[in-house]
Amino acid sequence: MSLLRHLEKALLEKFIHLIAANTGLSVREQDRNGLARKILFRIKSLKLFSPESYYQLLASESNQSRQEWQELIVLLTTTESYFFRDRGQLNLLQKIILPELIQRQKATKTLKIWSAGCSTGEEPFSLAIILQEILPDLADWQISIWGTDINREALAKAEKGVYTSWSFRLVERKILQNYFHPISQGFQLKDEIRELVKFENLNLVTARFDSPNYNIYDLDLVLCRNVFIYFDKEAIATVLAKFHQTIKPGGYLLTGHAELYGQNLQNFQTKIYPESIVYQRSKQRSLLKSPSDRPVRERAKIIEKPPIRQSITPAPTTAKNLYSEAQTRFQQKAYTSAIAKAKQVLQLEPRNFRAYFLLAQIYANLGKYEQAIHYCHQAISIDSFAIETYQLLAKIAEEQGDIQTAKNLLKKIIYLDYRCISAYLELSHLYAREGDSKRAEKMEVAGKELLRELTNDSSFAEPG
Repeated sequence: MSLLRHLEKALLEKFIHLIAANTGLSVREQDRNGLARKILFRIKSLKLFSPESYYQLLASESNQSRQEWQELIVLLTTTESYFFRDRGQLNLLQKIILPELIQRQKATKTLKIWSAGCSTGEEPFSLAIILQEILPDLADWQISIWGTDINREALAKAEKGVYTSWSFRLVERKILQNYFHPISQGFQLKDEIRELVKFENLNLVTARFDSPNYNIYDLDLVLCRNVFIYFDKEAIATVLAKFHQTIKPGGYLLTGHAELYGQNLQNFQTKIYPESIVYQRSKQRSLLKSPSDRPVRERAKIIEKPPIRQSITPAPTTAKNLYSEAQTRFQQKAYTSAIAKAKQVLQLEPRNFRAYFLLAQIYANLGKYEQAIHYCHQAISIDSFAIETYQLLAKIAEEQGDIQTAKNLLKKIIYLDYRCISAYLELSHLYAREGDSKRAEKMEVAGKELLRELTNDSSFAEPG
């Protein structure tokens, strides 16, 4: 039964508008059931009587409301990140943009950089490592790197500077050796890098960046990557205007690929490099250099106005057809073709949960568990309440002999949906494998009792 039935359509629309107004986050049609699930989860956690009472809580100006927004934001935002993400953009920063800024700031030896929407800190720390690599006299400079995010839980992890191997999947071994200490929980960032970054909880839509609370202004470089893909157009325009006021003339803005599609960029110069588009806050025209004045190896195509974008035919129908084809190929065990089709879906809809989960299933069937786990986490970053992803991760963990992880995942499934009978029975099986007959029997009894209770419930269909 669709969770949308628990929320009236008009009330769900009010939640969507309230979330957009407070966070900038956009909820697409295909994400509404996931949003309903998260709202109902919070209602249950707070022991409220109705969705209406939860809406009133969020809409109020009380301390309880502010605290609840923090809880909801954790559910609404993704913390998927890793060091040196999008190596092409990072190479552009390391070889072109940062050397240019360093040369420009030689007299004052100051550099101010902001990672906006930094999640768990991998991006600003990657920037700090790059500066350590390319600036021999870094100790003589006043380097300010801010990392901000709306998600307090993500920032708490960032401040610890402790990461698992999953955060280093694209990192060269020498970087790991030079800037991290191995510890029992994973890897601890060295103090010389941690001390370069300051973390703050900040809402890009509602905050005044130059207020005494943040004091973020006159910046040389702003990175806001893989953030605007979650925002509605109005919120993007609002934040973009504030970025323009925050960046000094000649400073740079780097976003995710194509994230500023359809936005008014008249206050920025658009520079096109092979690795990425970069946006530079306009200087006075008399100070501008033409492309021909630049060294050939550093030359980028400069566009005074944003390039004319050709209209793109809306993709939902095409993506739906491609997904259907991918699923058919999967059922036929034509895995190579299924993978290609699923990836085509993601090119059209980068946050398509079903495509990520299908890729996870394919790679699991092929025994390529690392890729399967990766795509499961991609799917979870879109819908953290979809228990089928945790079921697949539990199966993979069991296949790999990691029984404890498998048990933890199954317990999480039960926490998310107590009606998932298969989770109880699978836990019973795992406890039996370990020789824990008492717990095995307890889980089996719980599963069977739940089955009896739900047998006469016509609306019941076990998830997954």
